[in-house]
Amino acid sequence: MSINNKPHLSVIIPVFNEDDFIVQCLDAFAKQTVQPDVIYIIDNNSSDSTITKAKQYANVKVLREPVQGICAAVKKGFDYAIRHDGLMLRCDADCRPQPNWIEKVVDLYQQNEGIVAITGPGVAYETSPLKAALIDWFYMKPYFLFVGLAMGQPPLFGSNMAISASAWKQLGTDTHLSSHQDIHDDIDISFHLNDLGERLYDPTLLMPMSARPFRSIVKMNQRYAAGFRSIFIHWPKMAPWNIYRQKIRSKLGLS
Repeated sequence: MSINNKPHLSVIIPVFNEDDFIVQCLDAFAKQTVQPDVIYIIDNNSSDSTITKAKQYANVKVLREPVQGICAAVKKGFDYAIRHDGLMLRCDADCRPQPNWIEKVVDLYQQNEGIVAITGPGVAYETSPLKAALIDWFYMKPYFLFVGLAMGQPPLFGSNMAISASAWKQLGTDTHLSSHQDIHDDIDISFHLNDLGERLYDPTLLMPMSARPFRSIVKMNQRYAAGFRSIFIHWPKMAPWNIYRQKIRSKLGLS
């Protein structure tokens, strides 16, 4: 990849009391082989030292979202970042991107004409190899398989995704991110991107992420419930049978 041809790169990181993780995350971005132009930290009412720590980094811009919830925070970041054409990359504060993460995302975007989004899986750190493998087999792989079947394309994974600014501009207000804070933002965005173009899932585009969400049965049940809710609010209009029927009609030139 030629550095002169790289798109404008905005990173969006929603945060709520992440002072245990934010420094390691931003240090990982400081080591990227391709540097982002700006990192937007979306402060979702943090009361600890997260924002103080984040402001120590030169390319960080802090935005505040008073509506509590990951969906509102993510929407605030994307809506602000589209003032620049290019790619908007999203991860979480407990992610530690590998040094070539941004470079690989940009390469995939430039080598696959027409795609509107890129995603890859997460891999858990701060846990044993066995537990990391269980998280992969019983959460990560089922997520891409079953949610992908429900929407006709690979779903985006919120801790490891990129969306073109032009695609987000086309979405406008056509998401549930403002009206629902009890759903998964990545699933909702994935459904609404269906009509705008193809997305690319690369299993080698790994994102190290904390194993903390998987240590509580209650939190895992909440994640699964939010996942089902994220799917069902798009039915029946975006139900899989309608999506696949539309795809078949398009292939046959009937739509």
